[in-house]
Amino acid sequence: MFLVFILQLFCQVSTPSTIVDSGIDQWKETSGGNPEIMARKGQELFHAGEVEGDCEKHLIGYGLLLEAHNKSHEAEITVPVLDTTTCPVDGLRIPRAEAIRLFDQAMYAEARPWFKIALERAEEPKLLASLKQSIGMTYYMAYELDSAMVWFVESTAYGLDLLTSVSLSNLANVSYIQGNFEESLKWGKLAEERLLEEFQTGIDAKEFQMRMDLVLINQVLSAMEIGDLPKAQANYGRMTLQDAFPGLAQEYFHAALQLAWALNDPYPIEIHEDMYAEHLIRDSVAMVQRFGPALCLIEPWRTQWALGEPEGANVWRALRALPLEQLPDVTLHPRQAANASGIQTDKSLVALWMLTLLSYGGLAWWWWRFRRRTDNGDLSDNSDPALLLRQAREAVFQPSEENREAGKQAVLALSQSIPQYRLTSFPSNLSAREIDILYAAAIQERPKTTAQRLGLSSKSIYMIRTDVSKKLGLTTGQKIEDWLSEVKEPKP
Repeated sequence: MFLVFILQLFCQVSTPSTIVDSGIDQWKETSGGNPEIMARKGQELFHAGEVEGDCEKHLIGYGLLLEAHNKSHEAEITVPVLDTTTCPVDGLRIPRAEAIRLFDQAMYAEARPWFKIALERAEEPKLLASLKQSIGMTYYMAYELDSAMVWFVESTAYGLDLLTSVSLSNLANVSYIQGNFEESLKWGKLAEERLLEEFQTGIDAKEFQMRMDLVLINQVLSAMEIGDLPKAQANYGRMTLQDAFPGLAQEYFHAALQLAWALNDPYPIEIHEDMYAEHLIRDSVAMVQRFGPALCLIEPWRTQWALGEPEGANVWRALRALPLEQLPDVTLHPRQAANASGIQTDKSLVALWMLTLLSYGGLAWWWWRFRRRTDNGDLSDNSDPALLLRQAREAVFQPSEENREAGKQAVLALSQSIPQYRLTSFPSNLSAREIDILYAAAIQERPKTTAQRLGLSSKSIYMIRTDVSKKLGLTTGQKIEDWLSEVKEPKP
């Protein structure tokens, strides 16, 4: 959700330190920053340098192609493979541009060493702080929040006055996700003050308002988490929400819904209804999947809802009467919301979900074992894995007596292929929501996709992952994905 700001953070101007850097800057300036012109000149210099054996020309061309590629995501600009044995990478611009390209492709682990090379070659304090923020973002996007926070904090060593509002917002974001809500409020306030300073230096008024909304929403969420509803209301009231960066409107709507639920008053949504309606209708299928009946608070869903209701029916009262499981997460404490129904998963249901988790790495093997059992009459012919998994999942999320019985039978059928030592690896107190997060980690699902599938915000996903890590007994820096890989391996 922070891609716009991340790109701005990455693209701060640096002081050229080599002939290659100077050459890249010169041609960028000559082209007026036009990516198509940069790409043409880059191709020309790259091939000329290759033919002439001129590494400086070769590298300048490669750097221009990288810069053109990063600046124009729509253009089909191909970046060739650089032979670093013949022409070792020189300067600071190429490593940083290479890192940005990989980051933009969600290759965070691959981008990180390039950022670190750029960091080693940087000298200007502002650039050093920016690169440390960038390294922190590679950890942040890979769920490694402790490492992300280390780099974010290190970026403050050069003085808070060198950090942009984006950098300070990063600190607020990670503090929030880690449950340090007071810290998040502190960093959010500093980000707000820095943004006001940046506005005075020439930020466009519309962009300033959109950035301020992003800064304020962190303060709204943190204030709600510590139970300070007046502060949450006040900060939400300061948001203009006339427009939003792509993808952020749904996060704002979710936060507004949580605030409205806590106040038992839909006004947080009503005062910005036009913006929500305009943005959420653009991807109506995904929005319906995420928010369900809560969308009836805004158009065009409200009108459609009213068609089947008696005159004078109130959509807010109708929503308040619905069971929580039919709504997106509307509680103030996402990490506790998963247990709101009081349902706890027992060892057998966790075992079932372990099978699902393990299947992403060994589905073919498991399917062969399953078919052998069905051929031998151990299971009924109509009990395929998909059906059994669905039955057991319903037993977790819709705990009727009938569903529980079907779930037990499904677990009995499926757990035959799970070695006993794997079952003991799991804690017995995982909630249904936490099992969903484990499943998302196993299939390497991206946070945004998981959030949409579960009807949660991306931040809630990170927070639930933190709770799962604690229940699994993971140490600082240890990832859930690594733990799952270890569990998959047979014991020696």
